[in-house]
This record gives sequence, structure tokens and C-alpha cells, in this order.
Amino acid sequence: MKKIIILIIFTLALTANIYSQATTDSSKIPQDIKNKSTVFFEYLMADTVNFAFSKLLEGSPIAERSSQLDNLIEQTRKSFNVYGMIKGYEFVNAEIVGKSLIRTRYISLHKNYPLRWIFTFYKTPNSSWIIINVKFDDLTEYFFKDE
Repeated sequence: MKKIIILIIFTLALTANIYSQATTDSSKIPQDIKNKSTVFFEYLMADTVNFAFSKLLEGSPIAERSSQLDNLIEQTRKSFNVYGMIKGYEFVNAEIVGKSLIRTRYISLHKNYPLRWIFTFYKTPNSSWIIINVKFDDLTEYFFKDE
């Protein structure tokens, strides 16, 4: 039984590796995605949180869910109250799944503590990239592998 479980775990890990490619090379990220992310962080640094999210979420179903959008904006403002205004940002890495799904990770830089941002982009059948998930938190230790 133990051998079967190990074989299943190994097979799943191998299969996941086939469909997902992690990269720290931002040149593999489509320009549309890079532009949306850059504009988002630039507007956050200018303290225009609402406009930053409106630009990031153009065409996204998240923009149509007002309670979800309001929560993102409110939590972002609260994080600025706790950690200070955003002073800069850095691309960390991305995971590419096939040709239609990309997850990017960034760090936003604040006075005393960084924040982790995770964006999931989907390439729609009409060939435009939209964001389908936005997460941020202060759990930057998850960028590092366990020791």
C-alpha cells in the first residue's frame, strides 16, 4: 500500500511539472501582462488605489463583482495604513500553465515590511489576457524554500 501511495505522489508531481513551468525570467511573460502589472503598481505608488484596480481589472469578471472589488480596495488601503505607502515593487517569478494561464508574483516595497502579490491571468478565447485572481498578504517567507 505504501508503495502505491508513493507511486501516485511521484506520478502527480511529474504530471504537474509537465503542465506548469516556473520561471524567474520575465521575458517569458507576455507584454500585456507585464504592462498591466506595471501600471497597477505605478498607480498604487501614486496613491490612486481605486484607479489602479480599475486598470488592472479591465475586462476581468472580478471588476463586475462589486463586493469583491470593494474588499480588495479596502484591504489594500488598510495594508498601506499598517505597512506604509508602497515605495516600489519587484517581479519575483511566474508559473506558466499551457498557453492560457499564468500566475505572477511580485513584492511591493514599503517602509518596514514587504507585501506579496499574486496575480493569475487567463488568455480568453478572443486572445486578450484578463486577470482572474488577485491575492496579497505579508507572508513573504513563502517565497523561500523550506530549510
